[in-house]
Amino acid sequence: ASDNGTEPLPAIDIRARIRDLRWGEERRLRDATMTVKYDDHLIQAMTVDGRLGSDGALGIRYLPGPDGQVLRVSADDFGAILGMSPSRSRVQGGALVVRGLRKNPAAPLEGSFYASNFTLSQAPILARVLQVASLAGIVDALSKKGLVFEAFEGKYAYQDGRITFGKASAYGSSIGVSGNGVIDLVKDTADASGTVVPAYSLNRVLGKIPVIGSLLTGGENEGIFAATYKVEGPIEDPKIQVNPLSALAPGFLRNLFGLGATKEPTLPKP
Repeated sequence: ASDNGTEPLPAIDIRARIRDLRWGEERRLRDATMTVKYDDHLIQAMTVDGRLGSDGALGIRYLPGPDGQVLRVSADDFGAILGMSPSRSRVQGGALVVRGLRKNPAAPLEGSFYASNFTLSQAPILARVLQVASLAGIVDALSKKGLVFEAFEGKYAYQDGRITFGKASAYGSSIGVSGNGVIDLVKDTADASGTVVPAYSLNRVLGKIPVIGSLLTGGENEGIFAATYKVEGPIEDPKIQVNPLSALAPGFLRNLFGLGATKEPTLPKP
């Protein structure tokens, strides 16, 4: 028997075909095939293929590799993936790829994610950050037609219900957002900080001016017009701090006014 007095599960191999799986409003997977291998109290291998959204494809692979368990998730409808989760954000379109590696059962799952070409139409926390930063025009676009993003990418580590993310950035023609922090899925809390760069394309063009551009923007991936933010507390209603002074400061001064936005998070230890 296990520590809690129940008999441990035996080794299990599952092969299933699921025509229609639903677990809430807008959370649906169709025409799915699934395989699961469970042994020694752990999922040793899993594959999932199915359709989601209007007609998007989803593929999940969690399989043994030479260095540990390897994860790969691919979907050609990023919005439908978020619709399957409890996220309050609303995304249309986009493609998503998530890669990860768990070196041993006690180690975190670490990897990267990349989403491209999607429209964000609702994002309560981002909307509050933009409001405090006095970026009313972008808030209005977010709530109406949505903001178009070229890419959303970063690094992550997952362990015991906590997602630690670093070097995360999303950017489009009107805005760029960077961030580092921790999301606790067990406690439903967030602790994150980063930078919001309005008129991202303009800042990027300024940064390409030889010599002067790097002085104005503070170097690669920086912007002359930016605001730092910090989000802390319950995900439903976190405390939000925004430093509007940095919206007028060039990149090489921004760290003097920052809220710790450039600090890298500490990834979970194995």
